[in-house]
Amino acid sequence: MRLRSAFWRFAHERYQSRAPRWQWELIAFFWAGLFGLAYLGGLLADFRGTLAILPGAILFVVTPALLGWLHRLIRLEQNKGSDALYRKRISCR
Repeated sequence: MRLRSAFWRFAHERYQSRAPRWQWELIAFFWAGLFGLAYLGGLLADFRGTLAILPGAILFVVTPALLGWLHRLIRLEQNKGSDALYRKRISCR
């Protein structure tokens, strides 16, 4: 519960006076998809290097996809109303 509370507190503090941009989500998902295809191609070409490329796959595929998804959660919550992020922050205490 503490991580969820910290996330919504961050979202409220950062986006209470400005709207999150949907372009950041597009960039994050495009980046994750592009590198995901590159890593998938690498796996199909040579399956022996699976463990060696795992840190890179996490860094270049999973992290941007996760950040894009979290940004999308914030944007969708803020679209519910002007004080939606504040209400969400209070409800997660």
